[in-house]
Amino acid sequence: MIFRPNLTRTLKSFVSERRHPALPESFAGKRLRTISVVMPSFNQAAFIEQSILSVLNQNYPALELLIIDGGSTDGSLEIIRKYAAEISYWNSETDGGLSDALKKGCDRSTGEVICWLNTDDLFLPGTLRIVNDALESNPGARFCFGHSLMIDPGANVTDITFTHRNCFHEKHRFAENLFAGAVYWTRDAHDSAGGIDSSLSMAMEYALFAHLFENFEGVFINQVLAAFRKYPAQKSQVLMDVTRSERIERVGTIAPSRILRLGWALKRAVHWTIDGNLPAKLRARLGRSLRQSL
Repeated sequence: MIFRPNLTRTLKSFVSERRHPALPESFAGKRLRTISVVMPSFNQAAFIEQSILSVLNQNYPALELLIIDGGSTDGSLEIIRKYAAEISYWNSETDGGLSDALKKGCDRSTGEVICWLNTDDLFLPGTLRIVNDALESNPGARFCFGHSLMIDPGANVTDITFTHRNCFHEKHRFAENLFAGAVYWTRDAHDSAGGIDSSLSMAMEYALFAHLFENFEGVFINQVLAAFRKYPAQKSQVLMDVTRSERIERVGTIAPSRILRLGWALKRAVHWTIDGNLPAKLRARLGRSLRQSL
């Protein structure tokens, strides 16, 4: 599709090197919430530098970046040390896997807002500023969320995954098209949820997100906030059956049928139309409004 080359160039340029622009005027005079970004890491040397740069290049003044490494042996630690001066906390030791690393990082974090970014995924330019503005403009909200890009191992944009303001399905406790890097929540909401359930090896976000949607006001951000990298060897692909099993057994979700997916798609189209966003979505798929947001 015609929007992908421009998005790909923008994204690749953003994570190509450390950039230190002057403090953006968009930060002037605003209250900035400290945002804690937790990055669980294990043998992701091929991607981790881009992920770190996508966080640091936000140049968000109230950033807390924590990297919890599970004992990498592939060169990841050398990359982490390269940026150690700008990382609030990092360690490398054997752990119990992704959910254990996330729990350690979140428990150690001190920010008013928490999120996590896997070391093969990316933030888009301006994401943390957008998140701060959304929460500051909606003081009753305890979380916010938006759209995601899909990228391949080379950081080429392959698709855009749209979510919507009514993406959560209460019956199945499942948030449609919602990826971890595009969800941000406050510390009190995190504590209310009991933090990260480290007993879940893959579906730990579903329990947390279900708690957020069921108990708190959230803000839907109609912009792309993160990029999710898909490749055959990644954990979420290799262990998809584990994820599905945990959703069913521990979180109460189901693997949706084709009919159910069609129903969700129709429901999403109705919501977009009611919200007045359907034309924007169509323009985004043609590369117009998304290029402006980048």
